[in-house]
Amino acid sequence: MDIKKIDDFEIVSENSIKVVKTKKQEYVNIDETLEELEKNSDIIRMELNTIEYPLFSKDPKRVKNQIKVYNFKADGSSYLEVEAPYGYAIPGEFEERVFIALTKIMKKNRYPKKFICTINEVLESLNVNNWSYMPKIKNALRLLSKTNYTFKNILYSSEIKGIFETEKTERIMKVTIVTRDNNKANEYEKFEDKRIKEIYVIEFEDIFYDNIVSKGYLAFDSEKLLAIENSVARSIYTMIEKWRGYNLFLKKQAFFIARRVPLKWEKKNIKRTIDIIEKALKDLKNMDLLEDYTIIKKTKWELAEIEIKFDDRHNDVKQKTFYEERQEFNVDMIVTSTQDKVKNEVETKDGTAKEILELFPERLHKVLEDLISESINTYGFEYTKFNALYTISKNPKQYKAYFNKALKENYAAELIANNQHKEEIKLIKENKVIEEAVVSPIYKFSFDEYLEKFSDNQKVNIEKDVYERFLMDSRGKDDRVFRGIFEKSKKGLIGQYLTENNIEPDKEFIIEKEISGSYISKSKFLVEVLKIAKERNIEFDIKNVAPVFNELYEYEDEVLAINYDENTKIGKIIIF
Repeated sequence: MDIKKIDDFEIVSENSIKVVKTKKQEYVNIDETLEELEKNSDIIRMELNTIEYPLFSKDPKRVKNQIKVYNFKADGSSYLEVEAPYGYAIPGEFEERVFIALTKIMKKNRYPKKFICTINEVLESLNVNNWSYMPKIKNALRLLSKTNYTFKNILYSSEIKGIFETEKTERIMKVTIVTRDNNKANEYEKFEDKRIKEIYVIEFEDIFYDNIVSKGYLAFDSEKLLAIENSVARSIYTMIEKWRGYNLFLKKQAFFIARRVPLKWEKKNIKRTIDIIEKALKDLKNMDLLEDYTIIKKTKWELAEIEIKFDDRHNDVKQKTFYEERQEFNVDMIVTSTQDKVKNEVETKDGTAKEILELFPERLHKVLEDLISESINTYGFEYTKFNALYTISKNPKQYKAYFNKALKENYAAELIANNQHKEEIKLIKENKVIEEAVVSPIYKFSFDEYLEKFSDNQKVNIEKDVYERFLMDSRGKDDRVFRGIFEKSKKGLIGQYLTENNIEPDKEFIIEKEISGSYISKSKFLVEVLKIAKERNIEFDIKNVAPVFNELYEYEDEVLAINYDENTKIGKIIIF
């Protein structure tokens, strides 16, 4: 299960040196001072849910070359052992954040077990804008792909429909780095962007994909999880959401919560552990993720209980999140498992899926028929057709991947908005193979670029009108739930609104947003960037930018983005 041998990811072989590792035992569900609680069957015998595995340590003082064993029964018959590669400590809080970011990217790619991303995409998914994180992200990926997790009597198998009784050792994922100079680089669409120097092929192992990802983290909003800075609070939030279902009241022993995180539970520090839990609950309350909580001390702190209350609005958000995730995830699973079945033709008042399918080369019909049918159901006939035409005009190497992304991002939005497709696109004659035709690209802007042609005042008024119409059509109310739904579908709704109302940008507002030219060197290009920044009153700190740019050949902040191609000597400036 090792990743491929790549210089950047090679580590010292543990077989070639004398490795000394220590093993530390922890008892997650048991404690000799709590015999009263052990009588409660839900502590010892409760089946461990996938989201509750202590995959990522909450200990800020993790020790290199230390194997951590989490025991779930006193006799040692049920445990999880975590072993990092030589020279590393076991995965912790940052690795968990990277893991969540990867599930976020996976969602954008329609939940495949294997997908491709760049370090920059992981950085964006972490919601940070700091290039210094890149080496740390690489290190986290290395650790996630090299750490062994050994399960005994706690891991559920869908194949045997029960718990694995024997030891089973797995790794979370495989990671393969492909660089631009790799002989297989031309197989990857991402390299069409000349700024990208390397990509990461991420593949979740079956056990983790089936038991951790699809049944655990995908039930949560990744944005919400990443927004919880306190790692203990993040663990408690995922667990109490699982435990409570849709009940508005939850009561658990403090000990039980502490050992699920897990946190230390020793006589000398029990009160400190409860204080840590209380701080986490306070953070969750401040983020409006729970209504209130109460810590009840019994005869001693070891027997303390915690009551947590929720409000109906928490269930509304939970239901929405669960429904959206389940719907999106299950659609893909259904399509994969029923590819050979006869499909009912999707027909609308505007046309059929077959009509769009026949625009593509015949060799792609079986590959695209499900995607087209789903898209018509989700977005409508016209939307799907325009994006199909856009995809065809680009003649991509990987039609399905490109078309799928075009549908998600609405690449053809500017065509829909301007209603120019009939005059500007000429399809080939009937019965002629479309791949033999040359379709001239006529698209000058992406939807985001087109929208930037509108003044700030226009954009505010347009979005306001579209949102009001959205609430009216959906019979919704102006609250956080409906605003969240609107944000996810905003591009398509605005495109439709611009088309129906023939709205165009104010001519006097259209200014040059992108500048490109040939420059003999990076330094010459940077001088030009500085000059343009001064002309446009843009703050540009060349002293801090230059080191990053010289290393990466690109730089981006809230105001502008610059990149330079050493091969073509072309420099590009984009002003936001």
